[in-house]
Amino acid sequence: MPKTLKTLTVENAEQVHPVAGTKYQTYAASSRLLYADGNVQTPLYANAAFVLKPGKPVLYVGITTDIIPLMFKIFNFCTHFTIFNSFYAK
Repeated sequence: MPKTLKTLTVENAEQVHPVAGTKYQTYAASSRLLYADGNVQTPLYANAAFVLKPGKPVLYVGITTDIIPLMFKIFNFCTHFTIFNSFYAK
C-alpha cells in the first residue's frame, strides 16, 4: 500500500490573548485547521486555553468540525473549562 501524505494547515490563527474574569491567569487562542489525508480534506476549528493554576498549569484544547466553530463562543469555552479545572483538577 503506498504511503499517503498527511498535512495539517493552520488558517486564520487568532493571536494568544489573556482571558478576563477567570480565577487563574488564563490565555486563549483559536484557529481554523485543514487536515488532508490523501484526497480527503477535513476542515476543523480549534480553541485552546492555558490556565496558569499555581503548581499545576493546565492546557485545554477543543477541536470540532468547522461547521460549528461558534459553539466554543456560545458556551464560553475558556470560562467553562476554568470552572471545570478549579472543580476537578485539585
